[in-house]
Amino acid sequence: MQSIQLPIRPIIMMALSLSVFVSSSANGQSFDQINLNLPNLFNGTSDWGDYDLDGDLDILISGFTPGRGNYIGLFQNEGRDNLIPVNISIPAVSSGSVTWGDYNNDGLLDIMVIGYVSPEGIMRIYENDGNGAFFDIGADLAAVYKGSGVWGDYDNDGDLDILFSGSDSVEFMVTGIYRNDGDDSFAYLELERRRLSIRNLFPQNSGRRVYRNQENVAFEIDSVVFKLFINRFNGANNRDAGLFALNRLYS
Repeated sequence: MQSIQLPIRPIIMMALSLSVFVSSSANGQSFDQINLNLPNLFNGTSDWGDYDLDGDLDILISGFTPGRGNYIGLFQNEGRDNLIPVNISIPAVSSGSVTWGDYNNDGLLDIMVIGYVSPEGIMRIYENDGNGAFFDIGADLAAVYKGSGVWGDYDNDGDLDILFSGSDSVEFMVTGIYRNDGDDSFAYLELERRRLSIRNLFPQNSGRRVYRNQENVAFEIDSVVFKLFINRFNGANNRDAGLFALNRLYS
């Protein structure tokens, strides 16, 4: 068994293969790879969460597997390196994210799914019923893929909101927040929206950053813009967000 130095945290590594590493030293700075017979994926994502409240972390994964297409899987941790696949009625996705979060504060971890399901992207929330099943709550959320979403209580009201980014069904790149207003209701707060889709760009010359879109219009990308959105929330009447942009120019 090969010992590898990694940061101090539980690790799931995904590429064309999926591996789990566990701490093998007292100070938590050395990890050993364990063989769990998990599927090999790419364009994938993973998350830890104790969805069944038995005290150990279970694994939720999604991605694309050659020969089988999109994949999503939940593996229940039974201890002693034993993971049991669980049947869940959630669409298989790739190019997105799957994330645990207790959006309704019932003490059970629910699932947010973002990703591609032919012919478009999806963003859905699946409620944990406490008996091993998950149900789509039917929230009115954007259809996005080639992106990800995370849970967080940005307005400090005690429930989890959603921050997401990705490409939507009409080829806009979008970043936004869904504010959790309770009763399975989410209000949309758009942060950024751009008519520039990576799917519509095709490299024309590997030596220059020149691209041609589907309308056959050539253009050169000479910079990447990084934006930090600063939370300025001060109550119900002030939901504005300040931001600044940092440009990094390519030579």
